[in-house]
Amino acid sequence: MKLELEASGTSANFVMVNKIDAESSIDALIGQTTSPILQDVAAVEAWKAMGGTKDDLYIYDAAGLLVARLPVNGLVETNLSTPEGYTAVKDHIVAASQ
Repeated sequence: MKLELEASGTSANFVMVNKIDAESSIDALIGQTTSPILQDVAAVEAWKAMGGTKDDLYIYDAAGLLVARLPVNGLVETNLSTPEGYTAVKDHIVAASQ
């Protein structure tokens, strides 16, 4: 998606935050993406601070302001493996960049 967005003139950065209790899986994740993966830790509790759960998506604008929170089972389809989810997420990213 990042390459697609860039080809259409939209710049986007993707970052993953790995769950505190899933630290042992981070090596497997690293092999599946070129995006940075941050490991959440008890001292930070990023997921808790954001009120998030596994697979929630947060979209920020260029100024670093949160413009969309897309919970995994929310009103917007976010499953990137489906055409509907892929398009919905991509559209939200494009809207945030404008």
